Amino acid sequence: MVNLLRLARKNWIGAVGGLIVLILIIIAIIAPILTPYSPTEMNVIDRNSPPSRDYIFGTDRFGRDQFTRIVYGARVSLQVGMISVGIGVLSGLLLGLLAGYYRGILDSIIMRFMDLLLSFPAILLALVVITVLGPDLTNTMIAIGITYIPVFTRIARGSVLSVREDEFILAGRAIGLNDWRLITRHIMPNILAPIIVQASLALAGAILTEAALSFLGLGIQPPAPSWGAMLNESRRYMEIAPWTVIFPSLAIMLTVISFNLFGDGLRDVLDPKLQNSG
Repeated sequence: MVNLLRLARKNWIGAVGGLIVLILIIIAIIAPILTPYSPTEMNVIDRNSPPSRDYIFGTDRFGRDQFTRIVYGARVSLQVGMISVGIGVLSGLLLGLLAGYYRGILDSIIMRFMDLLLSFPAILLALVVITVLGPDLTNTMIAIGITYIPVFTRIARGSVLSVREDEFILAGRAIGLNDWRLITRHIMPNILAPIIVQASLALAGAILTEAALSFLGLGIQPPAPSWGAMLNESRRYMEIAPWTVIFPSLAIMLTVISFNLFGDGLRDVLDPKLQNSG
């Protein structure tokens, strides 16, 4: 675990981003405690009500409490972000290790396939996968995860290539260590730093992609709370009920900025080149 005090000393803005991320995670976990309302409970009498003591973020066109839906939407966004990035990290790390360590024809096959995936814009690739699998929570996570596999594969492969000929790896081969032990015990621990940094940055992109897909109606399906879907539902009412657009937009912006700041801070702490230059 990264020492938060060390992160704060090297990059206090990154530490602030990490603190906000931690608060968002806590809010998502204790969502039922923070609000007495259900995220899908409708109350047509109070529809499009402005912020008040009862509804601090106002209500939407169905009378649903905006604060409740944003809090529960944090659960959805963080779940999609973490699981989809996890798919990208695990798949990319495995493929990158194989390509970088064994080289040759296996390397060529894996990297040409990654080049094929990278030739598509990430959002377009996600749209294609969603169209094939169908729009729901699980398929959204799979679709976004697939878009990150090439990124982590290339990072892992490049890192493996930079350490595979180091003296400690050559010494391991000389004493008869098998490939599995060399990869898992000696190579993998030495390439995780850039993977961790990229994963923290990718979380912001994954959350933003989920919001975009849900805004287009291809991500999380109503009535489940999703920040992107909330924007899509509220855009026709933004003149008479601007709070229905403002608060979900702020939630997306704050979350994405926080993960980006945290990722930059992690890079300052974990990147050996930056450490040596400092």
